[in-house]
Amino acid sequence: MGGALTVAKWEVLKAKGTMKKESLLTLLVLLILLALFVASAPAEDLEMDDKIYTIALAGKEHLSLVASDNRFDLVLTDQNEGFKLLEEGKVDLLILGDNAYLYDRDKSYAALNALKEASRSYRINLLSSKVESGEFEPYEAFPVWIKIHYLRREEGFSLPSVKPEKEGGEVESAPEETPDVGGHPSLTPIASEPVSDGESSGGPAGLKRRLFENDRLTTPSDLTPPLPFRAILISFVFIFPLYFITQLYSSSIMEERVNRRGEFLLVAPVKRWELAGGKLLPYLLLSILIMTGTLIYLGEKPMDIIQILLILLPVVFFFLATFFVAGIVTRSFKELTFISLFFAAITSGYLFFPAVFMNIHAISSISPMTLVIRILEGGTIGLDEYIFSTLPFYLTSSFLFGGGLLIFREEDLFTQKRVHEKILDIFDLFLRNERTGNVYLSVLILSMLMIPFAYMMELISISLLFSIPLPYSVIGVILAGASVEELIKSTGVLTALKRRIVAVNLKNAIVLGVLSGLGFFIGEKLLLLATITSITGSIFGTSLFMTGKLLLPLFLHILTPVITALGIYRYGSRGFLPFLSVAIIIHSLYNITIVWGYISG
Repeated sequence: MGGALTVAKWEVLKAKGTMKKESLLTLLVLLILLALFVASAPAEDLEMDDKIYTIALAGKEHLSLVASDNRFDLVLTDQNEGFKLLEEGKVDLLILGDNAYLYDRDKSYAALNALKEASRSYRINLLSSKVESGEFEPYEAFPVWIKIHYLRREEGFSLPSVKPEKEGGEVESAPEETPDVGGHPSLTPIASEPVSDGESSGGPAGLKRRLFENDRLTTPSDLTPPLPFRAILISFVFIFPLYFITQLYSSSIMEERVNRRGEFLLVAPVKRWELAGGKLLPYLLLSILIMTGTLIYLGEKPMDIIQILLILLPVVFFFLATFFVAGIVTRSFKELTFISLFFAAITSGYLFFPAVFMNIHAISSISPMTLVIRILEGGTIGLDEYIFSTLPFYLTSSFLFGGGLLIFREEDLFTQKRVHEKILDIFDLFLRNERTGNVYLSVLILSMLMIPFAYMMELISISLLFSIPLPYSVIGVILAGASVEELIKSTGVLTALKRRIVAVNLKNAIVLGVLSGLGFFIGEKLLLLATITSITGSIFGTSLFMTGKLLLPLFLHILTPVITALGIYRYGSRGFLPFLSVAIIIHSLYNITIVWGYISG
């Protein structure tokens, strides 16, 4: 452990000496901009549609209504000039008296819809101001009040084992119907609860209130599910700094490879895990420090801060582990940047997209950010939810760190091998490991150890594809899941035969395929028991994890890697992809057959 701390100290000193003042200034500016974004976005509602419609107004009768919406660019004119501007396409709408005129253009129709929304908001704001001033009583302005409970949406293709979600908070609202505004056709008001200036600002406490507290009043016309803006914003605030930190981490590894300073580290009197752990430690602590500072700024309680950090910790590990491996297997900074961007795009979808559907769809429980947002809103989480959301990150991070440590050696750090060859080196070194003492046993264990990676990739496919209409989303998830599983089951077989760790003959091909499939089957069922939650009762969970009882899945998991192994045995590396494709097709057809009853009715 002392060696790891020494390496960590050296890493900090190296970063301090090599980072230019311009880089530090850029990082500081980015952090300041992020803080300003967090502070201002909830209050100002991110007006990205400012002045996108142009409205000509003849007279000043409805001037205050049009000016109340930032989407409108107002032009004061007379009747003749207004019609001329409308025909020439210089304005989208013309308001003349109590009538609105438009041209037969898509943008004009969109502007009319925006005017209707603005009219509703304006009407409700006017009524609310009269209530505040005491001119109207609340029940005079809003005669109809309703009490609602937000429940999880019923899934059309769900199993009886889906767990019902707890009821959400109550929201009271009003009125049933209100008159039109100023004679405009189809212009009706919507609700907008007034917020006093003293409550809408006021530092971190006010910021948290604007971010996470739901309005208590609404109207029937304004009953909509909670907006996803909060979920996207808070996810972005916590995850955004990780992109920069992990880039610094992987760049540090790449720099030592390029200038070959890492050779001196390899001959240092420290163990390999201490060397890798010491380089990791400063970036891990920096990530935790930034997240803790963000939570303190939001005014969270100490226990909530601890819970949120425990949820985000495996996410940080996953980012660092992935960039640790990327820094080793890539051959240049250009290649590292490409892989990093690809990883960032996929992981962002996995973290952000499901969180948007919090309290709406069971898929949201996939993302740890859903648990973070629930705590920030004052809710609680169960141990089973924590395990389901974070266990894939813990296990996958462990696998990636372990694989990275295997190739954290001179033969891979300072050579120009291709990415896939270095990845094969990981499996090669594992299969030749003296601790297992047997290549065949190592193939079985390797399939079991790679289960978390397959599991996480399947969850990513669910999070990205579930919004596609049924049954296409289910078919897409099945194809993605079958592809990932067959690729993983074939890694041990491919490595053993291609690297000639065992003799390339028919017997070994069949035995390796059987053991790889058996190991995957055992690991899959064990992980399923550890992460059983509401998602396994949905059609997506069924299509991946619950297809069949025991004998049929066992036969399938053994058959498909044997097919791939026979292709490698007969045609060498050239037979890998064609026979792997056949295995994927068989696996997909089996899963589709199992879930077809749920899809078709």
